[in-house]
Amino acid sequence: MDIINRPQIGYRSALALVDAALTTAEAMGIQICACVVDVSGRVVAQATMNNAPHIAEELCLRKARTALLGISSAQFAEAVGSTGSIAQSMLHVDLTLLGGGLPILVDSISVGAFAVGGATVDQDVECANRALAQLLSE
Repeated sequence: MDIINRPQIGYRSALALVDAALTTAEAMGIQICACVVDVSGRVVAQATMNNAPHIAEELCLRKARTALLGISSAQFAEAVGSTGSIAQSMLHVDLTLLGGGLPILVDSISVGAFAVGGATVDQDVECANRALAQLLSE
């Protein structure tokens, strides 16, 4: 019988990453949802700020699951192309072409994914990058 052990992000690190995103968002003056998923796409930690848009939670989860492909959700959008029906026909219900989702790589190994949603795409991307950089530098 084959048994596979895969490294994945633990809940303490996931909570720290969500907290870093919320702190970053507060400093940026934006309202967001932050979400961390494990390598199977299961939510490990998530939080939504009080005035974040209602759709932020759903989009945030889709961004994180898209980043499980090993590239950011923005890079996925570039790879697929954003030309109407071709792009849409390639999308799975759990994926999105919106930026803000990042793979979490430790020694080049994916241990999960992280996303921010609720502000503009550029703000989501900036917030996510800053929060992940903070966690990985610790």
